[in-house]
Amino acid sequence: MVLFITGAAVVAAVRSGWAQDFTETPSPTRPPQSDLVEPVPLYEVLELSFSLPRTYQNPYDPDEIDVTAAFRPPRGQPMVVPGFFMRPYRQTCAANCAAEDLSPSGQPGWRVRFAPNQVGHWTYAIEARDSDGAKTIRQGSFDVIPSDSPGYVRVASNQRYFEFDNNGSYFPVGENLDWSWDGGGGIFTYERWLDKLSAAGANYARLNIDVPWFIGLDWPGPAGDYDAAQAAAWRMDTILQMAVAPGLCHICSTAGVHPAGYNAPEDQCRLGGKSLQHRQRGTAKRPGGRLL
Repeated sequence: MVLFITGAAVVAAVRSGWAQDFTETPSPTRPPQSDLVEPVPLYEVLELSFSLPRTYQNPYDPDEIDVTAAFRPPRGQPMVVPGFFMRPYRQTCAANCAAEDLSPSGQPGWRVRFAPNQVGHWTYAIEARDSDGAKTIRQGSFDVIPSDSPGYVRVASNQRYFEFDNNGSYFPVGENLDWSWDGGGGIFTYERWLDKLSAAGANYARLNIDVPWFIGLDWPGPAGDYDAAQAAAWRMDTILQMAVAPGLCHICSTAGVHPAGYNAPEDQCRLGGKSLQHRQRGTAKRPGGRLL
């Protein structure tokens, strides 16, 4: 059991007539993009955005399009992380808000997020694999500079306790904050709960990520198509970002029964298959807010 450091926005999309945009159309082969990224503080999130030379019927399905990024550290073996397809969203309610009001903000596109765990010079290469084979889409380098972050939470070497990468101890104290709902104030209420939890000296909360009234990642739409679930993904990532400042850790869990009649989490993971795994790749990992 390992606590992963999280934050940054896993964002959203709505279906509204995109089918024609996802139709496969060949396009000329392009050389990979290459750039030098600004310095990144240790354990902070590096987000890379990029485009692919073609579009796809279902960009959430890794059997159709599988995007990965290999990050090579100053020492040791490369670390490979998955890319993901997303659309930026924003919260538009400004006053007297009963709950969040979400609207798309910008065009959908591809992202990679990565939190480096070593100081020094890194290189990376992003690869896309589809029915035509594998292509390098983007490559570059960046420097990682020291930060005050204690790093990831992990099981200590004695297998009895949690500790940070800097060997500082982590003893979780908190409670279940499974979900909010529109009638209860939505994400604004959840933010107040986190603030109160932190003010009481807690450093841990449990978040349920599979309830249809709040974060129902696998409830709307057919299995493997996550257009309709992206607003829920925005809520999940926003909550994790809210936990950065107070330094709370989140355990994210699944529970419940899908209206189709199968039980979660085992059957949902099985029925979602690779597509479920591919969609979950959008969760970034960083210090501050943390995910078990």
